[in-house]
Amino acid sequence: MKFFVYGTLKRGFPNARFIPDKHIQSAVPARLKGFDMYSTGAFPAIIRGEGVSQGELITLKSDAPAQEILRSVDQLENEGRMYRRETLPVITKSGDIEEAYVYVWLYETTRLKRIKDNIWHKR
Repeated sequence: MKFFVYGTLKRGFPNARFIPDKHIQSAVPARLKGFDMYSTGAFPAIIRGEGVSQGELITLKSDAPAQEILRSVDQLENEGRMYRRETLPVITKSGDIEEAYVYVWLYETTRLKRIKDNIWHKR
């Protein structure tokens, strides 16, 4: 199972614990084309647009409790209400294209601040 994370789920960020290091096979820099990033204040949101959002591609180990981790991340992201989990192609730093779960914002962004470089930095 693979996740593209671009905010507080990235390694070294506050919610990284929801995808525990002991269950991660790899975490590599990656990007998602056609998505713009916005700040809600405490965390980022991405929506379809013209940008290229930056993040990490996290691949779980084969023996990881994948469904348990997925449920935990879905709950954190308020899947279906705040974000929608989609399977999308992401591009790794080495140029490989991988399908991964990505959480896409469901609300309007008119009141949110656009993150021009499409990179969520520690706050």
